Amino acid sequence: ENCIATEVVWSASPTVGDSNVILCSNDGGLSWSAVAGQIPQWKYNSTGGKLGLYYYAAQQIDSLNAIVADNQVGEVLITHDGWKTWRADSSLHVGIHGIYFANAAEGMLQEPFGFFWSTVDSGNHWKQEHFNTGAGDGIACQSYGDSTFQVFSNPNMIITTHDNWNSRDTTYIASNGPLADTSFHPYPFFFSTGDTLA
Repeated sequence: ENCIATEVVWSASPTVGDSNVILCSNDGGLSWSAVAGQIPQWKYNSTGGKLGLYYYAAQQIDSLNAIVADNQVGEVLITHDGWKTWRADSSLHVGIHGIYFANAAEGMLQEPFGFFWSTVDSGNHWKQEHFNTGAGDGIACQSYGDSTFQVFSNPNMIITTHDNWNSRDTTYIASNGPLADTSFHPYPFFFSTGDTLA
């Protein structure tokens, strides 16, 4: 029944300020309200420059745990008490546009250029994961619980782990049919326990 969403009111100038609102619902999305507590609107760099935060990605993990992430500078907010309090993490220094948590402890974040970070301790520590050649070529991810994740890596690899990336299995997609056309670039992958859609 618990859901989370983000809302950003864009302004023409950063001097005006942008409004980041984290919305929550405890009735399956029938009604929504802003979460309690102060949500950071700005981050300051080492020279005192003011950077606007844009919370782009969100995941409600279970009834108590949720995470939202900024698409500009990598501000991550995590709650473990049903939206009452939030812990901020600014350690990644990159914008995030994908969140994939299997449970409250194990999850991954995706940066827009395909780099991934994993955690096994609710985001207290992050480890960058490398796929294929080590470049940022991860396109999509899915979490399944029990330390299991799958990542689609361009152009034709599905990488699976059952132990939080300590080991991994690789499946190559056959390059016949539409995948033989080099102008065909799969972007979103939707994984399920059976069929997979690209």
